[in-house]
Amino acid sequence: MKPYLAVAVALITIFTASVAKSEEKKPGGVLGGFEMAGFLNAGFGWQRFSNDPITEFANDGSYAGVLGSVISNVGTGAAPAPGQDDVEAFMEVAELDITKTFGERATLRADLYFGRPLSGSWVPGTDIEQAYLTVMLWKEHALEFTIGRFGTQAGFEAYEPYNLDTISWSLVTRANLYPFFVTGAQLSFDVTDYLSIYLAAGNGVINDTNVRIGDIPAGLASFVFYWGEEPKDSYIVLTPFIGPESGENRPLTYGADATFAAWLTNNFQLALEGVFHHDNAIAGGVNTNYLAGFMNLRWEMAEDWYGVLKYTYVNQLDAGNGVHNLTGAKQQIHEAGIGFGYNIADGMKLKWEGRVDIIAPKGGSMQWVPGTALALACAF
Repeated sequence: MKPYLAVAVALITIFTASVAKSEEKKPGGVLGGFEMAGFLNAGFGWQRFSNDPITEFANDGSYAGVLGSVISNVGTGAAPAPGQDDVEAFMEVAELDITKTFGERATLRADLYFGRPLSGSWVPGTDIEQAYLTVMLWKEHALEFTIGRFGTQAGFEAYEPYNLDTISWSLVTRANLYPFFVTGAQLSFDVTDYLSIYLAAGNGVINDTNVRIGDIPAGLASFVFYWGEEPKDSYIVLTPFIGPESGENRPLTYGADATFAAWLTNNFQLALEGVFHHDNAIAGGVNTNYLAGFMNLRWEMAEDWYGVLKYTYVNQLDAGNGVHNLTGAKQQIHEAGIGFGYNIADGMKLKWEGRVDIIAPKGGSMQWVPGTALALACAF
């Protein structure tokens, strides 16, 4: 070998070894501790609005019915027409979850949404579901500090469609009657093996895109009681919340969510949820109260099959506080659904849901919205 080539090879070898050694000093290496996962939910279905003025407009932009989150009206500002009949395929959402660990004490998590409204999705292109950093402060009691945008412990319904028993979410979740996601900071810890506490402060407790100009954060706490053994453990979650949602530092929004989910036998799980929500008046509105109840009964009829009965009741007792009108009008709403799921393989489910919504506005015409849908939900 020529001398200058020998020198070059030696220098490259030394440099490569030096870089490799320096990478070893970094927790997990540059690419170590890096994980990716994802979800996809797609299907097709039918629903029809009755020939009456439509009054349900959920706070997340969705409408009544099993397809109310994915019909072409979502995100356009154009409400469905009385008598509107929808038959459509939908690609509801694709999700990519990215996790990076830094040693044993710190984690970064980013869950990204991908959608296309004209293909039956409530996601306007690309969006962030969650993005947060978590630091373990005390391992013995799982004392963790989290900052960013993260999901709360309140409520029964899951964030991802794959983890829902049904295809659609209830109005309790869609109307943001309880804190579903928060942008802020959270401290969580295990008091015992059966009790965990979550304390959070953030921009809002209704929907953290509704940020007001003020210097008082919103706050919530979740007290989670567990019993039984995984994966069929049972739990109770109590979540009081308060925050200056509608104005600057006031008026206040406050309320509480209580969720109970228990395996009554090895095959039957019963979930019950109740919500009270109060928005103080502003800008010509009135003090507005909401009451809601939710029931989900799951029956695991065979190893890979389950059935589900689902019922939701929401009562908006007042006309809206001048800023927020979480269901669209002073009215009572009933959602009744039945469905089944089949686990085709690990990470792949076939789901069917039949649902009828009844909307009874104060002083207005009662509306009926029947519908049905079939979907494939994938986790990868």
